[in-house]
Amino acid sequence: MSEAQTTSFEQAVAHAQKLLAVRPDLAERQARAILDQIPSEPRTRLLLGSALRIQGRPDAAREVLGRLADEQPFSAQTRLELGLCLMALGEGSASLAALREAVRLKPDLPDAWRLIAEHLYLEGDSAGADAAFARHIQTGVEDPALRAAAEALVDDRVAVAEHLLRERLRTHPSDVAAMRMLAETGTRLGRYAEAEALLEHSLDLAPGFDAARHNLVIVLHRQQKASDALPHIARLREKNPSDPSLRNLEAACLGLIGEYGRAITLFEELLAHSPDQPRVWLGLGHTLRTEGRRAEAVAAYKRALSLEPSLGDAYWSLANLKTEPISDEEVSDMEAQLERQDVIGEDRFHFHYALGKALEDRADFGGSFAHYILGAQLRRLAAPYDADDFDSWCERQKALFTQDFFQDRADWGA
Repeated sequence: MSEAQTTSFEQAVAHAQKLLAVRPDLAERQARAILDQIPSEPRTRLLLGSALRIQGRPDAAREVLGRLADEQPFSAQTRLELGLCLMALGEGSASLAALREAVRLKPDLPDAWRLIAEHLYLEGDSAGADAAFARHIQTGVEDPALRAAAEALVDDRVAVAEHLLRERLRTHPSDVAAMRMLAETGTRLGRYAEAEALLEHSLDLAPGFDAARHNLVIVLHRQQKASDALPHIARLREKNPSDPSLRNLEAACLGLIGEYGRAITLFEELLAHSPDQPRVWLGLGHTLRTEGRRAEAVAAYKRALSLEPSLGDAYWSLANLKTEPISDEEVSDMEAQLERQDVIGEDRFHFHYALGKALEDRADFGGSFAHYILGAQLRRLAAPYDADDFDSWCERQKALFTQDFFQDRADWGA
């Protein structure tokens, strides 16, 4: 191209990029016009794929982006956009793989890290989600004063990050980015009430701070404060109505507050569009079970296992329903899963509990208790408990909260 043609091309691409956020239909038209002149131009094809996805046409977007990703294997932005497209199609595993490849190629992609964190949280990998959220925060931090705290978060030096962030907020009390980061340290330490308060304050100061709103939804869901989470999910969905992770979280929250019918409808809508989602089938099974629709719950759990045989929670849920005995074939399947080194965490202890129940039903009490013990040992790693500490805590509560304590404060409020 001549210099004048190059300038004209750059202007056309820049114009299409501006249109993408406000009029993706016009951005698509502009991209196609450019491609009529330069058919294989990669930036314009990426822009076309983005425009198609934003318009709610993920199948057409995948056709464009899939070919582009094959031809441009080192383009992190193409992998990110493909991950978003696959997410819209409900292909969670493929989406996560594309996003992981994006951050492998270019580690400083905050949007990719946030999406990875949301994927992992919905899969039950809270530790992995926390680590990805930390990378999301680190890569999005522009203020040099916050970078040291962000790096400490990524390195899991939570005490160092907390000290730096508290000092930052002492001198800059309205720094919403620091508030969000300090909330992340609270989440890591299980101080959810403090994290919730920080995130709510950051949203009071900056209502459009969607990243903080995403974090607040997760913190509220972890505390099972579903009623409080739902308005924030609704607000986020106004901007991303087809985001499956938000719809899945909404369904889970509706189930927590007893809105089982609405939750089931939402799960079924998700699965009608994207049937190959084992975690969504698992969530549907839990909700159907609570509604008393046990046969349908069994079918949902089994569909989840057909898609992801390592999903220990689905086997434990089947065993816990007590509607039909676990078959010999299912026992063999679970034992095979426990042979795998990559089956860890919640999936692994759920397999042990399910096998414990299956062997108990067969009157193999020795084998049953061996699995229950192994399951309990793994569970204890994630939820440490000390009976003496708990007894001491109870005694302190009883010593403080006496009848006289409340009588002295009778006019303090509800």
